[in-house]
Amino acid sequence: MEASMRNIPVDISSLTFVCVSPPRPKLVSQETGEVKVDRDGKPVFTVGLSVADASGGWSC
Repeated sequence: MEASMRNIPVDISSLTFVCVSPPRPKLVSQETGEVKVDRDGKPVFTVGLSVADASGGWSC
């Protein structure tokens, strides 16, 4: 069964995003090292992000 993804509108115009970790391939299985791919067969990557609002408050 395929999970459906929901789109939730969020106004990001007043937010600042900072990448805090380098991209790394998303694994299907850590045991085999198999890398997840999208519908077009391209590898999927994961990155760490932090976000700050207009007051400077940071969140991970």
